[in-house]
Amino acid sequence: MDGVKGKTVEAKLERSTRKWWFFLIFIVIQFIPSYTSKTADVADIGIITGEILSRGIVYSLSVIYPVFKIVPILLLILIVLLKNRVTRIFAGYVALTYVLFAFL
Repeated sequence: MDGVKGKTVEAKLERSTRKWWFFLIFIVIQFIPSYTSKTADVADIGIITGEILSRGIVYSLSVIYPVFKIVPILLLILIVLLKNRVTRIFAGYVALTYVLFAFL
């Protein structure tokens, strides 16, 4: 059942990425000016970089740091013990952390 569902999702994704508007979206995104495109003096770049790195969202979420240390260890142990039954959960956890790393 999962194989059929995976193939339909894959087919839908492939069909949508072949459309002309899909590529148009990426081209239009390139022309949107980013917030960081504002001009700054070259001498202030060190200060600006320090401010950006010191005010990250990730520092306000330090309460969940232990979760991201313990959960992967538990998932790896479960993969060794239960094999394929946990691999989807592990893949979901990895995807979630990639998304969080990208935005935080």
